[in-house]
Amino acid sequence: MIIPENIWQAHSFECSCGQVHSQPIKDISITKGALDKLGAVKENLGETYNKGFIIIDSLLNELIGDKIKAALDQGGILYSLCLFDSPQVLPNETSIVKIMADLDDTIDFMIAVGSGAVNDLARFISSRCRIPYISIPTAASMDGYSAEVSLLVLNGIKKTLNATHPTAIYADTSILKNAPPKLVAAGFGDLICKKTAAFDWRISNLINGESYCQNTVDVVDQIVEKTANNALKISERDETAIKDLAEGLMLSGIAMHWVGKSRPAAGAEHHLAHFIGMKAMMKNHPVHLHGIEVAVMTLVMIEVYHEILSRDFRNIDINVIYENSLDKDAYEKRILEVFKDSAPQIFKENENKIFEKEAWLAHAQKVKESMPQIKEELIPRIPDAQRIISVLTSMGAPAKPEELGLTEEDLKEAILYAKEVRNKYTILDAAEYLGCLEDVAEKVAAKMSR
Repeated sequence: MIIPENIWQAHSFECSCGQVHSQPIKDISITKGALDKLGAVKENLGETYNKGFIIIDSLLNELIGDKIKAALDQGGILYSLCLFDSPQVLPNETSIVKIMADLDDTIDFMIAVGSGAVNDLARFISSRCRIPYISIPTAASMDGYSAEVSLLVLNGIKKTLNATHPTAIYADTSILKNAPPKLVAAGFGDLICKKTAAFDWRISNLINGESYCQNTVDVVDQIVEKTANNALKISERDETAIKDLAEGLMLSGIAMHWVGKSRPAAGAEHHLAHFIGMKAMMKNHPVHLHGIEVAVMTLVMIEVYHEILSRDFRNIDINVIYENSLDKDAYEKRILEVFKDSAPQIFKENENKIFEKEAWLAHAQKVKESMPQIKEELIPRIPDAQRIISVLTSMGAPAKPEELGLTEEDLKEAILYAKEVRNKYTILDAAEYLGCLEDVAEKVAAKMSR
């Protein structure tokens, strides 16, 4: 694929995959001094950008609040402030109410300053109130700055809700390079997982006929390799390397816009991360940064891929596998046991799950027939786990499940049931039809816990 010259501005182009790829964000700037662009929003984004609404926590307000206000003052832009007293903003009902209470009808646009939670909140409120927002990332910690969904915690349960993208993203590298080390490590983790995410996308393409773009995969893979090669400089806070990491994460987000789904950026490793996050919340255990969880779960999925793709499925009897699978009643009972209060959400996510025998056998046969090509394509491309471990270690980040507080049994449970968290086909779903998921979960959990 030839990357469009205007990659950081809204664009649309025809791809050889047969799709028209589009990116709707008007302006993305990742450079030193990017905050200054806030003063030019009228010229760049529209004359209606007269009064902004800054959403920011107390720590960031102390560190960069004056810079943001000075940029707006320079452009003659009015503003008001939604200031969170704590540096830890939770994307929950309380935060939504606070923002809505501070918002008034004189506001033309919002300015979300921070990383995950503040942007999730701004995306959600922007979509519901039809007020555009600008994202000011303060850490290269995730690929979700350009997302169109919000991950919120409602009634104590993580939910992904439809939202909207920012109209602009201004990422100042002089700010990004000073982000806490754990946030930088989280960003690396959220980028390095794209390799296994692409595997899951290709598997669904081969088995289910899901639309797929190899060009998009190649573009993301190139930026992942570039970032991995610069890992040492990233850990040393080299501003150019941090810029490359931020660009990689933004490009990953753009890739999701190109294909209209999260496939280029998230697969089973994200399902595992969501699962262990949900279980931690159920037990009132500490929740780790999403990118850190994704990094460790990427290492888990590398082992899962090795374990599954090393097996010979030519002589398996799918009728026997079906007879040993859970029927609908047994499945629902197990989901209630595992997910507890979140079970209704899981049932809704999996309402199209196959239980009828003929349909189940037909799909299992398709999985079996697809495995030779899957193995041929993917085995040579499985990422080097040791390379990822060395990078995470150099950043002072966890690289083992036990460092996330996971026991061998916790990890086995995650491998078995994480596929239920999202209705998105991955190798874990294929393994269930091949009759090996439980054995794979047991072996990988034992190996990763040694």
